Amino acid sequence: ARTGSWKPSSKMSDYVIQDALPYVTEELKGELRPRSIKRYALVLKHYAEAAKGFRIFDAAQSFNLEKAFRSIAREHGTKTAKQAKKVVSGYVIDRLVDGGVLQYNALRGREIKLPDVNKGHKGAGGRGLSYSDHMRAVDYLLDLDPSVDPAPRQGRYSPEQRAARRLLAIEVTLVQASCGLRISEARLLRRKHVRDDGRLMTLEVTNEDSKTHRGRVCPVTDGRVADRVRARLSHISDDPEALVFPAPTAPDKVWDASNASKTIRRLYDKMAVDLEIPLLKQVSSHVWRTTLNTEWRDRGVLPEIRAAYFGHSTETNLQYYTDHVDVTGLAAMVSGHPGDGD
Repeated sequence: ARTGSWKPSSKMSDYVIQDALPYVTEELKGELRPRSIKRYALVLKHYAEAAKGFRIFDAAQSFNLEKAFRSIAREHGTKTAKQAKKVVSGYVIDRLVDGGVLQYNALRGREIKLPDVNKGHKGAGGRGLSYSDHMRAVDYLLDLDPSVDPAPRQGRYSPEQRAARRLLAIEVTLVQASCGLRISEARLLRRKHVRDDGRLMTLEVTNEDSKTHRGRVCPVTDGRVADRVRARLSHISDDPEALVFPAPTAPDKVWDASNASKTIRRLYDKMAVDLEIPLLKQVSSHVWRTTLNTEWRDRGVLPEIRAAYFGHSTETNLQYYTDHVDVTGLAAMVSGHPGDGD
C-alpha cells in the first residue's frame, strides 16, 4: 500500500494530496459515484489546507483535528466541515492506522463542536458584489487608515502591531479584489512570484500554492493596487523567498490561516457597515472571485479563459493555464475602471 512509505513525521498535507486524494479519485472509481468522488476530493483539499505545516502525528491529535474542522466550518460552512470529518476519518486517519503510521483514529466516536456557519446562500456560482459596489469597496480600502485606537487594551499586541495587522488585511483584500487570489494563495505569495515591467504587474500562483494545485499567472488589473504592492515590496527583504504578506509580527513566517480569517472578518464587517453593503457580513473572501468572474463574463471574457484564470479547469494540473502573454491580453480587456482615467 502507498501508506507504507509514510512516517509520523511526514507532513499531513503532503499525505492527503499525494496519497489519500489519488486513492479516492483513482482507486475508488468503481466503488463510489462520480459526484461523491468529486465532493470527497474537494473536502480533502480543504483539510489539506487546514492541516498545512503539521506532521501526521501532530495533525492526528484530537485538539488539532478539532481546530482543522472548525477552520473548515468558518471558511466553507458547517455542513462541509461535517462531511470533511467523515471523509478524513475514513480515507485519511483510518488508512494511516491500517498502514501502521498511527496507532488509533482520534475521530472515531468523537463529537466535534463546530461553529454554526451556513454557506448555503452562496448557490452554485456564489454571490458577488455589483460593479459599483465592487469599485466603492476598492476605493474605500485604498483610502482606509489602518491605524487603530492607541489606548491600551487587553491582549498581547501593541497598537503598532494591531495597525500592522489591519494594514495587512487591507492590502491582502485589495489584491484579492483585483486579482481573484484565494486567501491561502495570497498568504503564500513570495517576492519571486511578483513580476513587474512597470506597465503590468502579475502575481504567480504556483501549482504547489494553488488550492486546486493548478498554477496560473494573475494580472493586477488596478494600477493603484499595483502601486500598493510595489510599496509593500520596498519594505520587505530582497530575498526572492521573502513573503509579500507575512505574519504581522513575524516577517519570516506565513500569516496563520485562523488569525488571517479573524482579522479579515472584522474588516469585512466594518466595510459592510461603512459602505452599507450587507452582503459583506455574510460572505468570505471568495466573494471577490465571484465578483470578478461575473464582471469578466459581462465584458466578453470566454468561459474557458475565466475557468483557467480562476483555477477551475478540469485539465491536467501539471501546467500553468495562463502565462505572461495570455494575461496581457486579459488585463487589457478587464482593466480600466473609474479611477484609472476612463
